[in-house]
Amino acid sequence: MAKRPQALRARAARRPAKSAVARKQANAALKRELAQALERQAATADVLKVISRSTFDLRTVFETLAESAVRLCAAERGLVFRVDGEILRFVVGHNVSPEFRDFLERNPIVPGRNTNAGRAAIERRTVHNLDVQNDPEYSYGGSSVDPYRTVLAVPMLRGDELFGVFVIYRHEVRPFSDSQIALMETFADQAVIAIENTRLISETRQALERQTATAEVLQVINSSPGDLAPVFDAMLERATRLCEARFGVLWLYEGERFRAGAVHAVPALFAEFCRHPVAVDAGASLVGIARGDSFVHVADLAATELYKTGNPLRCAVVDLGGARTLLSVPLRKDDALLGAFTIYRQEVKSFSNKQIALLENFAAQAVIAME
Repeated sequence: MAKRPQALRARAARRPAKSAVARKQANAALKRELAQALERQAATADVLKVISRSTFDLRTVFETLAESAVRLCAAERGLVFRVDGEILRFVVGHNVSPEFRDFLERNPIVPGRNTNAGRAAIERRTVHNLDVQNDPEYSYGGSSVDPYRTVLAVPMLRGDELFGVFVIYRHEVRPFSDSQIALMETFADQAVIAIENTRLISETRQALERQTATAEVLQVINSSPGDLAPVFDAMLERATRLCEARFGVLWLYEGERFRAGAVHAVPALFAEFCRHPVAVDAGASLVGIARGDSFVHVADLAATELYKTGNPLRCAVVDLGGARTLLSVPLRKDDALLGAFTIYRQEVKSFSNKQIALLENFAAQAVIAME
């Protein structure tokens, strides 16, 4: 019984040592957490600085986000996908091999459960796939090029509107922590901020350009009484530039035919063709203008039946002008047709509603000048 107090005293003597070790370990853990939190805050601040400096350079923003996410979340790779119509297209990768980059560029992702990015896109939520190789729904071939295992995919959302998906992954089965997932979601939010900033600044700039162009054309009209040539030239130049077209023609309606009243940046062979009047019934898109259409928009001229059946104007604009997409709006005074404003792209790329409205505005100005 005498030994019992001695044993108790011995155990009591050991307690402070254990407590000191525990406190030291706890302090070290707190220091690590603090250092990580400070690093995350610094990375967030750096990204916001990049966003503020790169108003039209989203690629730099995405590259900064991907690099920071890979480093702070202890991942091997970082990928950024943007929405392009109905698919997700790869735009930026950090620490990605040339072979995998080539695979991603050649194989855009359709939203669905067979890919991590597609799953995040269609479900509008963060997807944390612990092991791709043991996921029966996963079938994207990327893992055969770069054998990733644990993947984190975060959608870039504003409300329910999807802008893209941010992905990081590891080559081993090792889950991402809650703090790493939260950091990735913060980066995705920052990407949306950058996208929205770019859109707003671009729209503001375009609005100012349109207002400036309108004022310039009105000034030309005022300074050129009785001389339509400089007015038409100014309108075509500005309409072509602001609508991102390659060249343009202002057609004047003369009874049963159209004559080119002005041309801008028209390829030489098609310009020679435009020197001769075009009969209405052979005028391709001009037929629609003559019968009263508010505008004619053809996404791919070479794919139309008129081109395949040999319509003279349609074949000339495709074969001689290299045009693929067309937008034409009428010049009308009340019910009287005066002509048509037509612009062309040498690629298959539809014009936006804003660009259609802008060309209609230029057409209205042309009518004012003619009157």
